Amino acid sequence: MKKSSSTKEDVKFVLSNYFLDNLVNLKNMNINVVAEDCNCSKSSIVKFCKELGLEGFKELIRILMWEYSIFKVIDNKIDSNNLNIKYFSQIEENINNLKNNNFNTFLKVSELIKKM
Repeated sequence: MKKSSSTKEDVKFVLSNYFLDNLVNLKNMNINVVAEDCNCSKSSIVKFCKELGLEGFKELIRILMWEYSIFKVIDNKIDSNNLNIKYFSQIEENINNLKNNNFNTFLKVSELIKKM
């Protein structure tokens, strides 16, 4: 029997960490596996996505894959000592570009990633 999380914040924390820990597997991720792995319902995952201003799980995965692809490009171009500084600078630049193009969804996800 699944053990459910006690609060919304617990579910958000578990889901956020799960996505961050599994960035390399995003392409093959599906909502059923995430729900099982995180001991939460599919509706909790959808609510998590909607709180970020997204339509749902598939949009979250697309955005995370986009952000992760930027990270991989940066990681290949800079040495590891400067990775964090340059990575967040690139994210900030992307956020500013997205703001100028009214992509508030990307902004919200980027901010969530920055907080982790």
